[in-house]
Amino acid sequence: MSTAALLSFLLAAVTMGALALLGRRLPGGGAYQVALGWVDLVLALGAGLATMLLGAWVLGPASLDGGVVTGADFQEYCASVATLRGDLPAHHYAMRSQAPGLLPGLLAGPLGVVDGLALASLLGSGLVGAALYGWGRALHGRVAGLCAAGFGLAMPALAVAPRVLSFYPLITGLLVAATACATLAMRARTGLGLAVGGVGVALALLADGIGLIWALPCLAVVLVAALRAPRRRWPLRLALALLPVVLSLGVGRWAYAPTHPLETQLSIMVRTNSAAGPGGPPEAEVGGYRWGWSNPLAVPASLGRLWQRSRQAGQHLQDGQEVRQARARHVSPWLPLLAVALVPAALALRRRPWLLLALGLGCLPFAAMLQRAASMETNLRFLILSMPFVPLLLGLALAWALEGPVGAAPPATPASPAPRWARALRPGIALLLLALLILGPGLTPLSARWSGRAPFPAVNDAATAVSFARTGQRRPNPEIPACTEALVRDAQRGTPQASRLYGDLQRAERP
Repeated sequence: MSTAALLSFLLAAVTMGALALLGRRLPGGGAYQVALGWVDLVLALGAGLATMLLGAWVLGPASLDGGVVTGADFQEYCASVATLRGDLPAHHYAMRSQAPGLLPGLLAGPLGVVDGLALASLLGSGLVGAALYGWGRALHGRVAGLCAAGFGLAMPALAVAPRVLSFYPLITGLLVAATACATLAMRARTGLGLAVGGVGVALALLADGIGLIWALPCLAVVLVAALRAPRRRWPLRLALALLPVVLSLGVGRWAYAPTHPLETQLSIMVRTNSAAGPGGPPEAEVGGYRWGWSNPLAVPASLGRLWQRSRQAGQHLQDGQEVRQARARHVSPWLPLLAVALVPAALALRRRPWLLLALGLGCLPFAAMLQRAASMETNLRFLILSMPFVPLLLGLALAWALEGPVGAAPPATPASPAPRWARALRPGIALLLLALLILGPGLTPLSARWSGRAPFPAVNDAATAVSFARTGQRRPNPEIPACTEALVRDAQRGTPQASRLYGDLQRAERP
């Protein structure tokens, strides 16, 4: 462990211990299982709004170097959005579901393709913040939810997500929301809660082909919640949980019509990062997993094929200097904080073993994706997809320090009720501490001023594509004619070359 990592570990451990001692002495404590209400809706919207605004214009720019926006494979996303806007022949990025393209396609009508993608990513990052609040709230309480959303802003990959011109921010928001919905089903265990959990599973299945890896743990959580009732109630409860999943089959037939099967998507990823080099894409799969097209009963066989291929690919993956450097910059700094957070996060749910199970299953796909990103390709888009479980665990740990473990209900004979100001002490302390950690001195990787924080290099494909569409110079490589035609049409409609949200795309300096 490096000196900086050891310092982060020790500082986080001491801070957590001091807060735990303080939290036990503050009045008005205790986290209990209480029903969600309009206050939680307001807090979730506030968390999403703060994530959008601070990420897009305060913390995000500090984590991006060499451009005002970034986005690998911009030509593919641009052409897909233009097609969904409805003014070009069909072209879709075969690696992605069409479902997350609906929002940018709708926004691209009045705003143009570039700002349609930009605003969709901004809203997607807001969904991540709101869903992190909901995930923490469902597991522990409001303090945990606020802390999870706040710690999300400390993750450079999540902070810069509003400026990523692709579907990844929205896909990530849908997957975090799916996990939060499934967790809510386990906590509430009502008919409405089970239906919400089923909607979460459907969201994961439609968000992306790789969403299957999130959908299966979410489905397990929802089914366990449905079966925690007398047997005579099982049929109705299972029907409420599974109805949204069944209905999503029809939507999946549209969403995945032009999309590669999951096996092909992952084979391309492995081939690109193997010792054999990029090469061409593998031959098309015979069958393969595509939600809405594949028999759901064939999912175990698809998972078996993926497992076999991942084992074979592991023998050929390169772990070169570039991968090691990226892992040291963007993954290693968070491992000491995760080590500090794991035990308090588990202690926060020690009285609720079913919620602890939901926590483990919910974090599993994010952790697996982070391990894959760290060992294969440590780039921005995969880190956006994999990092949300880190702020969730940190938020639970901080909530445990301030409030202790969550209980099933308030004590039967409570002491005299604490005044309103006392009940606001813990959330206030949590928000103040988060502000100091994220915006204050750079003592840990949580701070935007931390000396070891490495910005992500911007991929300026959008600026190159817009410039080529307007001047005919600097042809993108590769160039997709559907994207160029869409940008030409935007210019003819008077859409400015600069982004309305972020300004001149050609500007390369960091703020």
